[in-house]
Amino acid sequence: MKDTFKAIIIIFFVSSLLACQTKVDINNVKSKLVKVYTIEEVTTSEERSFAGTVIEGKKANLSFRISAPIERIYVEEGEYVEQGQLLAKLDARDYQLQYTAVQAQFEQISSEVARIETLYKKGNVAINDYEKAQAGLKQITAKYESVQNSLNDIKLLAPYSGFIQDIYFQQSEIIKAGLPVISLISNKDFQIQCDIPAIVYANKDKFSSYSVTLETNPEEEIPLQLDNIKHKANLNSLYRVFFNIQNQSSKSPKMAIGMDCQVKIVYELETSDQENIVKVPMESIVQSERYSSFVWLLNTHDRYGYIVNKRPVKIIGIDESGLVMISDGLKAGDRIIKAGVHSLAENQQVEPLKENSPLRHGGSK
Repeated sequence: MKDTFKAIIIIFFVSSLLACQTKVDINNVKSKLVKVYTIEEVTTSEERSFAGTVIEGKKANLSFRISAPIERIYVEEGEYVEQGQLLAKLDARDYQLQYTAVQAQFEQISSEVARIETLYKKGNVAINDYEKAQAGLKQITAKYESVQNSLNDIKLLAPYSGFIQDIYFQQSEIIKAGLPVISLISNKDFQIQCDIPAIVYANKDKFSSYSVTLETNPEEEIPLQLDNIKHKANLNSLYRVFFNIQNQSSKSPKMAIGMDCQVKIVYELETSDQENIVKVPMESIVQSERYSSFVWLLNTHDRYGYIVNKRPVKIIGIDESGLVMISDGLKAGDRIIKAGVHSLAENQQVEPLKENSPLRHGGSK
């Protein structure tokens, strides 16, 4: 009996001490400095960035229209050429002989037709003979123009200014009509290409704006125009997209073919995609046994000013910028603790820092 009474006295004493201690902690606790994040309205658009490459806007594999040995190539790989410049020439001996022969026939038939036409006007030639002469003249004229074109086609000219990328044949080699001889790329009309995943490709009809930043000047955003999208994924299950650069004359002079860049694509989201979704910094999320995930919500208290309370949240993913997407538990305008979340307790008194204000007591920003 005496031991039981003694035990009761001890429990009562310990409980009194704990109660006093709790009372002291609540009344005398110092406000903890915290950084606060105010949840903003969720935008109706999504922004994604992808690694891209600067490519040539124009690339032509130039070929001859006729077959013959190559007499001379006037350029070298990497050389800059102007529009209309002579790049290569074929051996024209066979075509020159053919041209000379057809020219002689053309001149002879033209003279004969002119004589027959004079006689026809005088009534000395039958109409059938006159029509046959005219048909013969048309035939030889067409043949004459054809050999003239062939003779002109022995020269390969640059269709636009640019750089010689590749030369596929050498002097004295015999080539067939239509085979590429020289590859020419433009030095003015650049394009941008990048690869996008299926989830972004699925939203291609909602794309609204595009821009690119170069590794040589990451501070400048150059606006883009969508050119086309390949509708079949590559071996990496990515879809290739091509962009034209707006206002080519005002583009960065540091741009060069093969340069790495970052492409930004903005596309609109459906209203249902955004309903009840907010975004918070990753460092504001806390994991615990009782709550799968929660944040510290900043609340006002009549007695203590500001206090924090746990607010369970449902995480659905992370966006491109690293913000955590929350579908339940928070709304726009809520204020949560952004840093130091693991050292807080329920109903703890806190003092929000002003924006960009440094922490005191040896804290960090």
